[in-house]
Amino acid sequence: MSVVIVLDGAAPGRFSVAVSPLAELAACLHVLTGSAHHTEHAAWADQVTRTAPPAFRAGLGRFAPLWTALRWRAFYPGLDGPSPVAAPLAGLGIDRFAELTAYACASGYHGFDFSQVCHDPGQAAVLRHAAARLPEPHLGLAEDLLRDPEALRADILRFLDLCGRVFFGGLWAQTAPVLDRAAHLVRRRLADGGPAPALVSLSPSSARLVAPSAGPARVVFDKVHHAVINPARTPLLLIPTRYGAPHLLVKNEPGLPPVVHFPVEAPKVGSEPGAAVPADRAAGHDHRRPGGPADDDPPPGLPPSACPARAGAGADGAPRAARPLRARRRRGRPHRARSGDGPAVLRHPRPLGRPAGTAVVHQLFQREPVRGPHT
Repeated sequence: MSVVIVLDGAAPGRFSVAVSPLAELAACLHVLTGSAHHTEHAAWADQVTRTAPPAFRAGLGRFAPLWTALRWRAFYPGLDGPSPVAAPLAGLGIDRFAELTAYACASGYHGFDFSQVCHDPGQAAVLRHAAARLPEPHLGLAEDLLRDPEALRADILRFLDLCGRVFFGGLWAQTAPVLDRAAHLVRRRLADGGPAPALVSLSPSSARLVAPSAGPARVVFDKVHHAVINPARTPLLLIPTRYGAPHLLVKNEPGLPPVVHFPVEAPKVGSEPGAAVPADRAAGHDHRRPGGPADDDPPPGLPPSACPARAGAGADGAPRAARPLRARRRRGRPHRARSGDGPAVLRHPRPLGRPAGTAVVHQLFQREPVRGPHT
């Protein structure tokens, strides 16, 4: 089977590229639940689960249907509002929450109508029957949903908040620049070469361009399910993932913008030597040394104002910290700063934990950050 993306009439503007922390969190939870299929991250997954508190391990089991066979659509942008990159969990109605959660419990959305699953006994019966045919905890999660959807939503949000304190707060600070670079490269390919080469580059081993003599050109991904996506009718959202590699996922729930969650390890994606990356998108990282400090970090012991080439000026004309230094502060890395007229001292950020870790992930669920232009 295959997923077909029809290119006829699909201009580059019909494709949006966004970096999503919630989507990456879903990929991480998928790895933590089934690390045997992700050997690259097996040691990391073992360390996280072995040292995590019991409440985290319990939630990892209870909510597993949300990120195993069928990834929960609420992890991805575009649920409400006209923008395909609207916040995924902010203002999500309880009926929509129940519908998307029911799809995850049934591990599918074709042939199901769960739009009124908490109000229609017939839809509830279909959900129970579908979930009962799957291994636990699918049926257990479905029963929790039917019993009290608002309580289940609150439990899920508490677990996602716990993820930030256990592992995701620090992981996202390291992973976001990698995904930013991959997103920038795909945007550049869309602008320079058009949709066809950009889409094929997302998964060269499973994607191919089909250009028949009659009929529209299309990009075909070899997948275990079938879907036809026409970006000329519905804009397509492309989201890079580090921990979801090597899998490429296609989300195509009815009535929602389709999503392609593509791995950055795919050849030529996220690792092209010498790719031009804007400084604000790289968040102060040198793209030649992923994860390392930028070349123009202020020298140790000198305040930013002593480095004119590295410092700007505020609205009042006073010197302010250079962009890479501000990026280091935002990322929580150690940085040098002055207090009054005293010498610069090395400041260490607070350790990730309550309330710092809670604030990091709480912001992700309330307002999905989208980095830079989307087309």
